[in-house]
Parts: sequence; C-alpha cells; structure tokens
Amino acid sequence: MEPTTVEDVSTVEIASPVRRRRVRVVHVVVLSLAVVALAGAAVFAVMSNGEHDAALRARHIAERRLSSQRDETSIAKRKLSTRRLAVRLELATIRAPFASARELGAMAADEVDAARATQAAGADSNASADVYNETVDRSNEIVDRYNALLDKLQKEIDETPGVRGEVA
Repeated sequence: MEPTTVEDVSTVEIASPVRRRRVRVVHVVVLSLAVVALAGAAVFAVMSNGEHDAALRARHIAERRLSSQRDETSIAKRKLSTRRLAVRLELATIRAPFASARELGAMAADEVDAARATQAAGADSNASADVYNETVDRSNEIVDRYNALLDKLQKEIDETPGVRGEVA
C-alpha cells in the first residue's frame, strides 16, 4: 500500500452549500394525524382485548350459573314428580272414606223413610200386625246395613295416613 498524500487545501474545491428544503406544514399535519391514528388504534386494540377477556369471563360465569340452575331445576322436577305421586297415593286412600260417607248419607235417607213407614203403620188402626212387623224388620235391616257401613267408614278413616278420628 502506498501512503496517502495530503493534498493542498487550496486545490480542494469547495462544494456548494446543501440547500435545505423546508418541511411543509401539510407533511407535519399528515404525520401528526398518522401518529394520532396509530396511537388510537393501539389504544383501541388494547381496550377491545380487555373487553373481550371480560366478556369471556362473564360468559363462563353465566354458563356455570346456567348449568347450576339446570341441575337445580332437574332436582326440583324429580322432587315434584315424587311429591305428585305421593299426593296421588294419598288421594286414593282419602277417596275411600268419602265414597263410604256418601253411601252412608244415602242410606240415612232410606232409614228415615223406613222409620216414617214404621211410625205410620203403628199409628194406623186399620193396619195389621204383620204390616207393622214388616216395616220394623225393614227398618232394622237398614239400621244393620247402616251400622256395618259406619264400621267400614271408621276402618277407612283409621287407615288413612295422618288421620285418626271417631265417626259420630
């Protein structure tokens, strides 16, 4: 390598000064708007990401609550079904005494009619003893059936769950 020689300063040409171009206001405004838009987009992206995460958390919470509510509803449906079955069974046992009571009421009306017929036969001076005895026998037969039905009703009431009582 050869050593570099230093040239005489007088021989060096002086370059013309670089002409500086001025920055136009339009470029500054456009650049400022671009920076603001970029910053706004960055803020929007960060905020929407946070809102998205919050929405996902809220959705997961809502799904867990819905699942829990469905479980509770399912349990309540099973309990309701069980209770309805129990009520049906209780109604079946309660209906028997009511049917017997209705029959007892109808028989009481027959007994009243038989008692009136017996009284009428006893009060009639023209009636024979046989007619009177027939009406008494008929009244006694009705009273015996009435007492048997009364015993049946008492038994049905005693067998009804949760009910204990005396039939008058």
